[in-house]
Amino acid sequence: MAVPECDRPLRRRAAVQMGYVALFALFVLWPNLRSAPSLVLVVATTLTAVWLIGGLATWVRLPRADELLLCGSAAPVLLGLTQLAYRIDFLRIHGALTRPGAATESAAGFIAVWAAELLLVLLPGVAFVWRNARSLAPLQPNRPESASKRT
Repeated sequence: MAVPECDRPLRRRAAVQMGYVALFALFVLWPNLRSAPSLVLVVATTLTAVWLIGGLATWVRLPRADELLLCGSAAPVLLGLTQLAYRIDFLRIHGALTRPGAATESAAGFIAVWAAELLLVLLPGVAFVWRNARSLAPLQPNRPESASKRT
């Protein structure tokens, strides 16, 4: 069955997002849920499931699937902002922002993990939310045109 030309960008966008969802679930959510489950991780996992369902719904062209994509794509943003807040709070508690620092291996590891979280979780999440918000289908009125005209 040939895919119509107008569906290719939509399906490509859904495929890219479903690929990211799979990697996000496999490398971010699953290890964290196994080691230290929390409410934020449960909510992010639920949003990730909604995102995957939205991608599948987009693939088969169900109406309003773009709304599921938008809601679900908030999962990496939620997790990325939470981790950002935890890392800034850690630096504040340990005085790393005010103390002239001794650069150690643990500080380099801390910064490397933080950079990876920003580049691989938060920034793609923001990009997906922005893209999905821009591609929302406009709402169509449910009533016929003649019903809105009063005589």
